[in-house]
Amino acid sequence: MKVGSYEHKKLFCRSFIDSHTSLNPEQLPWPKLEDQSLKRLQNIPFWPDLLRQQQQTASIVHSYAQTVRDPLMKEAIALLAKEEEGLVETLSSMMDLYGLPSSSPSVAIVPSKTEVAFIDSGFEGCLDSFLGFGLFGVAQQADYLPDTLLQVLNSLLDTKARQIIFFINWWSYWNIKLKQRKNWSEVRGMRALWLRRSQLLKLIKVFNQEEFEEASSEVNLSAGRLMGELTLVQFLNCCQTEHSRRMQGFSSSLQKPYLNSTLASFIQRVLKFWPQRVGT
Repeated sequence: MKVGSYEHKKLFCRSFIDSHTSLNPEQLPWPKLEDQSLKRLQNIPFWPDLLRQQQQTASIVHSYAQTVRDPLMKEAIALLAKEEEGLVETLSSMMDLYGLPSSSPSVAIVPSKTEVAFIDSGFEGCLDSFLGFGLFGVAQQADYLPDTLLQVLNSLLDTKARQIIFFINWWSYWNIKLKQRKNWSEVRGMRALWLRRSQLLKLIKVFNQEEFEEASSEVNLSAGRLMGELTLVQFLNCCQTEHSRRMQGFSSSLQKPYLNSTLASFIQRVLKFWPQRVGT
């Protein structure tokens, strides 16, 4: 299938629309957490940032959807906005339910150039999802949170995977068909990495806690090894593994995001010469 063709547009739009499921936070099977699991969840420091980012993204996608003229594309992007808003509600509900740290509600400011803002938020979403997939894999393999909660979070990450697949294919189509411009994915991706630099450091440091300082002799990903002595190489490898696993569930005819995984491979090769603990 030729990228930028009508068939390509129909495939990535219809695939996204047809796979949509309504997200109702009140109907999700939120488990009751024991004190240790609740404390671990509350100690993760990025919840306020995550909520603010999700609110901003939802507002940007909603605003951009109003400007799209192509009927099929407009339907898909309007649905994307609805899903982003649903994720805001779900995240807010989870934070209220478990008493997670939060900040005062902020008013999302949508830039006047909504198309540019949509592109930036899309690449930032690709980066956030790549890291989120890795964190999920770490938490799952280390038994950091109970399976009942991980199952709920997994369904939310599946939604994010659908969204980034749609965005990457929209981006490819936009460049080739609509604007006839060069694909500046690398530039956009590096910009997203720069904008998320402070959040990235928070995500890494969350695993360097005294509670898990006891090292494990196991080669696989255990609680002691990951949560206490997790290296950046191990974390990035987990991000790549989880990202690849989730991307395999989509049609081979669809474009897949590659930049974050490629950059992670480069960083891992560099860090082999400078082994270090995360957060030091």
